Amino acid sequence: DFYWIAIAMGVFIEVGNLVVLLVYRNRVGWSTFFAMTMCTLLPVVALILQIYVYGLNVTLMANTVSSMIMFIDLQAFLAQSMFDQQENLARRERELSDSRIQIMVSQIQPHFLYNTLDAIYYLCGKDPKQARSAISKFSDYLRMNLQSLRAKAPIPFNTELEHVKNYLDLERMSSDDTIDFDLDIQASDFMLPALSIQPLVENSIKHGVTKRPEGGHIRLSTRELADCYIVIVEDDGVGFDMNAEPDQSRPHVGMQNVRQRVESMCGGTLEVTSEPGVGTTAIVRIPKKELPA
Repeated sequence: DFYWIAIAMGVFIEVGNLVVLLVYRNRVGWSTFFAMTMCTLLPVVALILQIYVYGLNVTLMANTVSSMIMFIDLQAFLAQSMFDQQENLARRERELSDSRIQIMVSQIQPHFLYNTLDAIYYLCGKDPKQARSAISKFSDYLRMNLQSLRAKAPIPFNTELEHVKNYLDLERMSSDDTIDFDLDIQASDFMLPALSIQPLVENSIKHGVTKRPEGGHIRLSTRELADCYIVIVEDDGVGFDMNAEPDQSRPHVGMQNVRQRVESMCGGTLEVTSEPGVGTTAIVRIPKKELPA
């Protein structure tokens, strides 16, 4: 006759759980809230039915279903947590890659800035009119340069080509026409990291053709292959020994920066070959995202 008293105690506990759940409903997601609500209401309903049903353990069945609901919700929670961790890890890797790229870019910039300012300073005394023209070109270059640095993704090749042309115009103003440069552009519809070609041209000038009294020739060419685009910067300057130990005064540092940025941003490669007295060739390969069928 008093069996309902034992049942009432269970109902009271579950009602208390339901009240707590409603008070803190904003602390959990909707799926967890639904699972906890079912795990509270199902036992309450089962306990009430158990008062009138004696041949079947309704309470045990309700507790089993409630446990299954909580188990499914827990598995979904763990899966979402793992997904969030992977997303956070990928985001941190991207941020780390961006930081490395920005550091490498900052290492390239001062070298060019100092040399350009020195050239303009020299022209101010030699040819003021040409110095004004150099300042205008330098301003245009810096404007394009800063726009490229803001982009965290690869930029169009034609934009990078404009950087190269502006740089060459500035270099030619102080090189006494010792730099012979020509273009052989057969492919231009592709993307590559900002400031990835200009440092190669700069290396060809600073460490190649200008080291020869008579100057030299530099060629920038592009090609489209089945699986990638290639950019070739070649010169007939003094070259260097590929087997020699790299030092900070040689072009190894700038090329290594370009290589790391090309690899980090688009999975490309940089291959450099050089021979003393013959010249240097740098080949940048930019893989295509979608290969032809």
